Amino acid sequence: MYVYDSQGRLSKSLYSNSLPAGMEYVYTDKTITGKDVGTDGKPYFDRIVYTLGSNGLAVSDKYVLGDNSTAQITNYTYNTDRQLVEEIAGEEGKAPVSRTVYYYNKGNRDSLKTFSLKDGKLLTFIRFEYYTDKPAVLTYENNGITYLGASNANLLKKYVQINPGDTTTMDISYVLDAQNRPVKGHFVQNGLALSDEIYTYIELP
Repeated sequence: MYVYDSQGRLSKSLYSNSLPAGMEYVYTDKTITGKDVGTDGKPYFDRIVYTLGSNGLAVSDKYVLGDNSTAQITNYTYNTDRQLVEEIAGEEGKAPVSRTVYYYNKGNRDSLKTFSLKDGKLLTFIRFEYYTDKPAVLTYENNGITYLGASNANLLKKYVQINPGDTTTMDISYVLDAQNRPVKGHFVQNGLALSDEIYTYIELP
């Protein structure tokens, strides 16, 4: 479940059957901090901190897996359409280890490639397909997240992820409501059906 502030920004995400129980978001002019929320409803751990650029988009993030874990640092680059086009990632205090490049076609993320910065080898290739007759509704923007770049124009239909020695295919279908919005997502991974996702909508004042 998502909770929003008076500006329509995501202020809290709550999870079911999970520890932590959710995440609370704290906004400043230059940062957005995601804090893990305990079952008592109180924030207790800074999980991720985004640093914002002058255009309001995240230029980097610092993600901490746990108390004794080394923070992961990711730097973001966008094009003039506010689409994410590159990520450089690695451990804090060390040289980055990977570079991910994103490609777009007709407003949708067409594919991505992740390379090792150590030897230049391709680590991951993902190709995406979309329902071009169905506008995207399950977007960052509609979830009150405006700092991670522009979302896709259409609903995701399928993706194929290729790693060395392994290929994963995910097929996605939807049940739509009278307003052409998805209310259920059905996922089939390598021919095996996964748990459905249920979507509900609220109208912000």
